[in-house]
Amino acid sequence: MRSVELIGYQEFEEVGVEQLIELLDDLGVGVEDVGDKEEWTLLLLNVIQSSEGVQGLSHRYRKLFGELTISWSWRLRGYIWSSQITAFLKGSQERDKLECWIGVAWMVWPPGTGGTIKEDIEHTMLSLFRQRSDAIRKLKKRMERWSEENDYQVPESFKSICKTGCFEVAQWDVRQVLSFNR
Repeated sequence: MRSVELIGYQEFEEVGVEQLIELLDDLGVGVEDVGDKEEWTLLLLNVIQSSEGVQGLSHRYRKLFGELTISWSWRLRGYIWSSQITAFLKGSQERDKLECWIGVAWMVWPPGTGGTIKEDIEHTMLSLFRQRSDAIRKLKKRMERWSEENDYQVPESFKSICKTGCFEVAQWDVRQVLSFNR
């Protein structure tokens, strides 16, 4: 694992990201195993943003990336939001991976007022909440940890989307019960 930290993403990119993904799967790295958390955060972001990584990186490593981002989100600010990753994850119906990506998006690229990023993230979150209501609780919990650990405020726009999601999920649940009783 230390060798992966020392080598870094750029060297693996030369031999192929697929080999790095295979190596990571063999290693089975968890948060407690990571030595240089900043290096792992950057490595995993680079893997996720590659064409091979967006498809091949396991949920385990996306979850690790989400956990590391809670502490190191400030280090990723220079990276650019990728709506292609969101689109791929939505299209592939990989809800766990999408949930991790959206959580990271709020910590690293919190959407401001208006704009494509804000609309993309809001639409994606509401769609995710309709399909997995437990995602609301998980994302809120992750954002609260991020807020406490970094002394940041959870954005009001995040809270608003979660409230809207709770309301929509509750309405959907009521409709399901009513239609079942007919």
